[in-house]
Amino acid sequence: MIPELLIKYRWALIAILMAALAWAVYLLPGTRISQNFSTYFPDEDPDLELYHKMIAELGDEDNLLSVVVNKKSTIFDSIFLKKFHQFTHAARELPHVANAHSLTTLNEPRKTPFGVLTDPLIHFENPESYTSDSLRLIRDNRIKGRLFSKDFQSLVVILEFEKELSSNLSEPIISSIEELSMIFGFEIHMMGRKYFEVTYNRISNKELKKSLALCLGLMILMLGFLYRSVWAVVLPVLVFVFSVILFLGFLVWIDHPLDSMTNLAPTILLIVSISDVIHFFSKYESRIKAGDDKQTALTITIQKIGLALILTSFTTAIGFLTLMTSSLPNMRKFGVEIAAGVVITFLVTMILVPFVLHAISKDSIHLRTDWFHWWERRAAAIWRIINSRPQWIIRTVLLLVAISAFGLTRINTNNFFNSSVPKGHTFNQAVDFCEEHLAGVRTFEIALLPKRGLTLNDINVLKEVEKLHTYIDSLPLVNAVVSPVTYYQTLNRSWHGGNENKYVLPENQQEINRLERRFEKSGNSAFQTVVNQKKSFGKISGRMNDIGRQKVYDLNDQVQVWIDENMDKALLDVRIIGASAMADKIQEHAIRNMFTGLGWALLVVSLLIFLLYRDWKIVLVVLAVNVLPLLITGAIMALLGLELKFGTSIIFTIGFVIAVDDTIHFIGRYLRERADQSVEAACKTTILETGRAMLLTSIVLFFGFAQLITSGFQEAKSVGILVSIMLVFALLVDLFVAPLLILRLKDR
Repeated sequence: MIPELLIKYRWALIAILMAALAWAVYLLPGTRISQNFSTYFPDEDPDLELYHKMIAELGDEDNLLSVVVNKKSTIFDSIFLKKFHQFTHAARELPHVANAHSLTTLNEPRKTPFGVLTDPLIHFENPESYTSDSLRLIRDNRIKGRLFSKDFQSLVVILEFEKELSSNLSEPIISSIEELSMIFGFEIHMMGRKYFEVTYNRISNKELKKSLALCLGLMILMLGFLYRSVWAVVLPVLVFVFSVILFLGFLVWIDHPLDSMTNLAPTILLIVSISDVIHFFSKYESRIKAGDDKQTALTITIQKIGLALILTSFTTAIGFLTLMTSSLPNMRKFGVEIAAGVVITFLVTMILVPFVLHAISKDSIHLRTDWFHWWERRAAAIWRIINSRPQWIIRTVLLLVAISAFGLTRINTNNFFNSSVPKGHTFNQAVDFCEEHLAGVRTFEIALLPKRGLTLNDINVLKEVEKLHTYIDSLPLVNAVVSPVTYYQTLNRSWHGGNENKYVLPENQQEINRLERRFEKSGNSAFQTVVNQKKSFGKISGRMNDIGRQKVYDLNDQVQVWIDENMDKALLDVRIIGASAMADKIQEHAIRNMFTGLGWALLVVSLLIFLLYRDWKIVLVVLAVNVLPLLITGAIMALLGLELKFGTSIIFTIGFVIAVDDTIHFIGRYLRERADQSVEAACKTTILETGRAMLLTSIVLFFGFAQLITSGFQEAKSVGILVSIMLVFALLVDLFVAPLLILRLKDR
């Protein structure tokens, strides 16, 4: 019924497809690339609410941009300092910049005989003060490594952007800063989340174009090599291109921007389109060789392959929809988008391929004869090995399972902040510079929440904070530590005319209250980001190098043990929090969600296979041949030292849907052949016929994924390496293990 309708109404269906394509092309100029990292934070994490409270109360450090001006010689040069001061003011005037701070613009209050006055942190217009300024600054841990480098050869401008600045405005701001630095003749490095987002977007834009071009190029090359037919090349390319255009148009229509994850979409759609079309070609060619006319061959092909295509598309979509169980919003978004892309690709295949095959000569699609005969010999050899050496196959599988199980325990989860960006990129250069010369690129933050109605200006609470501040400051890994203690120490020193010996907490509550009254109007905004206006919430903030997630966890555990043993929790609640801590949470949730999603995918596919075939033995075969490639890939990931993190955890979902697709085609063909033949004959025919299509699909997909090795994103590069390897093992398992399991289970 359906095959006849697809052929009968092919013109109406192709008209609908062309109209949808025109609509998608019309929408394409609205495609956006955005890397908003707030969408990566886990929804239900208990620390997320506290993190949002910290942002609301103390400001968002992710809304700041550090612009490092590297002089490469001493900054104590009056001409340079004046020029740098002008640069700071010019940066403040840029659109969407709310404020700009630097060493030349900040002042400290001082008690003088004439009242409370302000004194510059550096007297840049008075060279006679440079020596005393440098001696004072080098002892000031609040700003050393934040506003100037340890060697006094670089200065930092901290730009504060307007609140809730949209991602699409970040690019012109960063470009304006780059242009401004060129006007002033400064060599700069930038650091901050906005710059990271812009860097990701720039690379994403470039990588998306390159990925599409390489996918198409390699697809054309491999199909041309395997088939002696123009249409055998043109038709899969058309299915792929139409699917990608419709997919991108769909994203614009639902207002979803592209990000680093959706850059994988073209490659994933390549998997689906190539697999569908080659299996269609294989069945259609076999019917033509059997002597069917074009109409009959198409009808039988749609009838026989259609169910398998529906099932593989459904299971692939389900595989990605299991990402909806993730606690990470962006992972859920990715799952829905790719599931929609799979459905789009299936519809394009079922409309376009029958239409074109009906329009062209029936002999237009044919595999190279030498390849055909070559595969006949290989298929016969595979069948001989299955029959003559079953124990060898079983022992090999058990050995691989044992090795993989061990390898999985060695997977590297010690993620680094800048490991995604290409080595040598200006972003990585900035990270290296900031880690070597400044206080580091990672934040280390601890939220301070007074209890029993107390506030952070209570002397007893402050003494508790001081204990923790002193401990954190003693840690070799943490630099430039500031806290409410810093604020009151600064006020106390200012009250005593800048006497460094008075850089301590006031002695009693009366002194604290007096200092607050005296300096209430003097302002000290650069340091008040550690305590809110009501003194009901604050934080200890430090900087550190990117030492890897595992070492950070060890540091957090060490600090937490100290807190539990030394802090009075009746006065103060303290919790390790902050943007870097939340980024670590993303990786933790991604890895956990990967296992959850795979579990759901395996369960749903198992239920679907059982409902369709009503045979638990078939379910067992499907599970065995789909889990084994995943285990092997995990072990190879450990062997190569590739990081398992947010971007690479998707590898296992991609690998699962690839393995399931081929297995369903294999099982479907076996069961159709089994209706007329013995188990042995059905397995042999399936290896010969479906195995050929699986091999062709795997070859094309191997090179389609291998092109990702050239990607600038380390995650995409890892996906390219691992999925290419997974394709090889999935094919081998389907060709050797699936038939062996079927033979072993036939009498049970």
